[in-house]
Amino acid sequence: MTADVYIEEPEPVVFEIYYRSRLAALYRKLDVILGTGKFCHVVCVVPGKYTPAHSPDAFDDALQKYGPVEVGRFVPEFNQLTVGTRITKDKVELKLPSSVPGSAYILGG
Repeated sequence: MTADVYIEEPEPVVFEIYYRSRLAALYRKLDVILGTGKFCHVVCVVPGKYTPAHSPDAFDDALQKYGPVEVGRFVPEFNQLTVGTRITKDKVELKLPSSVPGSAYILGG
């Protein structure tokens, strides 16, 4: 798995950025990232001039099944970025997507 953005210093953190990808595979990605002791932020492009495959709200709804997580938003027209919740192993309880009703598509991919 390749991270979209990986920052090593001052502490390891990964940013997963979603725009046109229809298969999010969040369970697999979070499992790998958190399993290696890194933190993670999920950021989605906001609908507007660009049309993302999924809305940030769909990612929020899916990740809420794992814990109190809000995805970050990127608004290209204004070059505005919010990073959302820092996802840590302590903050979320990863469950197989097949056991999470209604969110299997984004979580499983």
